[in-house]
Amino acid sequence: MNFKLKALFLASAALIISACAKPSGSYSPKISKVSRPPIGDIITVKTGENMLTHGNYHEEKYLTLPNKVTIKWAYTLLPGKYNLIAENDESRFYVPAKNVENGGKINKSSIADSWQSIQAYKSLKKICVVTTTDNTMCKFDVKYTQVTIPYFGDQGFKQALVYNGKKENKISIGYRTFHNNNPQTRFNNTIEYDLDKSNIVVYRGAQIEVIEATDKDIKFSVIKSFKK
Repeated sequence: MNFKLKALFLASAALIISACAKPSGSYSPKISKVSRPPIGDIITVKTGENMLTHGNYHEEKYLTLPNKVTIKWAYTLLPGKYNLIAENDESRFYVPAKNVENGGKINKSSIADSWQSIQAYKSLKKICVVTTTDNTMCKFDVKYTQVTIPYFGDQGFKQALVYNGKKENKISIGYRTFHNNNPQTRFNNTIEYDLDKSNIVVYRGAQIEVIEATDKDIKFSVIKSFKK
């Protein structure tokens, strides 16, 4: 057996002797209808920013790697976030997060199998790369954290009040709605309020107490959210 064939044989054997695994179990992000900010909190937003938002609230779970992780000769996991896609009693499975800040990435050797997920064990600081052939290559004592990050999702109906600024003692507030982030379902409306008459903004069931307003920002507190 020549050197190149021997090297390829050893590389393939390293994968074969790894335990077989595949992403198992299930996971779906927690989704609930909520309003932000919470009632009673004193908030300041700038012109063009949302004052009150009501819609689908997601809780996405991530594995975060603070440092580069090299698993043998085959794979390199770059620092960043990895989305949870499945979970069972023993471990969780992740893939590099997309469309988020600091998404992770997996680089592989040219002779390694393609990857399908990362497996992180619950009781051990052990991380494995699960390949498309359902084999694993692992590394122990890996530093990582598992975090939950909440955000407003794009699916479903969403409505918001937006601060448009102040002229003299009148403030302009925009009302926006959309469904499934589809531009064709969006609705925009603009309402003007005279603070000389009242510092309470009322629109579609929502009530907001204006504490201070300028042409650049507004300080306020939510009394009631939109009607459900």
